[in-house]
Amino acid sequence: MTQLHLDDIQGLIKRGYDEMPFSNILLCKIDDAGKFKMWLANVLPTISRGDVKDRELEVNIAFTYEGFKALGLPAILKVPFSREFEEGMSNENRSRLLGDFDPKTKKSKVNGWEWKDGESENTLHMILLMYGKEEHLVENYCSELNLCFSQNGFKIVKRLLTIKLDERREHFGFRDGISQPFINEFSSNNSTKKQSDTENNTVALGEFLLGYPNQYQKLTQSPTITDPKTGHEWDFGKNGTYLVMRQLEQDVKEFWHYMVDQSKSPDGSTNMEAAITLASKIVGRWPGGAPLTCSPYHDDMSMAEKNDFLFEFDKEENFGKCPFGAHIARVNPRDALAKKPKDAFNVASHHRILRRGRSYGRPFITSMKPEELLSKANNEQEERGLHFICLNANISRQFEFVQSTWINNNKFSGLYNDADQLSGTNISDFNIQQRPVTRHLKDIPAFVKVRGGGYFFMPSHSALKFLSEN
Repeated sequence: MTQLHLDDIQGLIKRGYDEMPFSNILLCKIDDAGKFKMWLANVLPTISRGDVKDRELEVNIAFTYEGFKALGLPAILKVPFSREFEEGMSNENRSRLLGDFDPKTKKSKVNGWEWKDGESENTLHMILLMYGKEEHLVENYCSELNLCFSQNGFKIVKRLLTIKLDERREHFGFRDGISQPFINEFSSNNSTKKQSDTENNTVALGEFLLGYPNQYQKLTQSPTITDPKTGHEWDFGKNGTYLVMRQLEQDVKEFWHYMVDQSKSPDGSTNMEAAITLASKIVGRWPGGAPLTCSPYHDDMSMAEKNDFLFEFDKEENFGKCPFGAHIARVNPRDALAKKPKDAFNVASHHRILRRGRSYGRPFITSMKPEELLSKANNEQEERGLHFICLNANISRQFEFVQSTWINNNKFSGLYNDADQLSGTNISDFNIQQRPVTRHLKDIPAFVKVRGGGYFFMPSHSALKFLSEN
């Protein structure tokens, strides 16, 4: 097992703070590098660490490439950051790769985002992620920063609120966050995992943390600096990671209205059971979490956390259980990408991400049960969705590959014009394999829209200390 110094990594990398229901995300701009470095030196002891638990408030920090430029870091870089990080998510090349453009007008959608990385009037330099056991702890911390931003050398450009929905559901009503990669070095957090799950789900630490062997048993390129005081080269990136964030607005009403319209009984009446089944086909799991490949005809709460399963699409007895293009079959294809499961898992393991996102906006109903979402939905137009956050050591091979090659790819798994209906960026079709004839849903509206996004780097404590002193 790789030797890991947990005290040098930020806490968000190791855990998702499930025990902390209150959270805020602050997007910030550095106005005075000198003052900011003094602030950073003062708050460094309070920044979350991987070896510390049971704090009342946890704070994590990450920077855009523009932020590092504002602090003068690129001038002493011997080995650069990755190209995709330096360009930023809002870069035209990256936005085309990610599907953040209109296929009809051929124009980027990025200009319509509420916030983004890259150079702009309100250039983002930094992101602060706060998690608290009590709401007032988070609120007080944000208020203090707002009141003292001038003396701290930075200001808050945008504040993003979050919410933890009951039973770890997302706004469409489905249980979320079930399939996470297993990391041996973090195994204390995964002690309840079954051996059958860890065997196929274990991913190298270096896929999520720089300075350690990845799935290729190699070290991912890490930004290296020449220390201006000693002249020695130093691995600035070690124990750090790239943080990807996208604000995804979910149109819950449109989603369930579409499911109901496409699932009516022959007499035209609403068939909510059929609507839930259709939505589950698109997701690949039932609202409670049970995977369709294990429970094809009904939800099963005994399988709510089940993650040790195969799709086995090539077996006749599995035909029609889970569609080839279902969301969970795209974001983690498991055994679906090669004839031998071992080979397939090996392929998939090179493109895994560690998710740390949270929902935002009030739910329609607290129960989050799909059968009640439409009947009890209020008429407000409040925005709701997901602040998608993932950690990876190689943005191109991990996040961007999953988004472009698995999620947005219309030809994925032998399909023709299908894309992921939950994370895809444009209108597409969806095929449900069944006999005697495959069901074909055409031109499905986009239920999710990107409202903002950016690439950040989350440094180690050692790197943060260096930033504060140089």
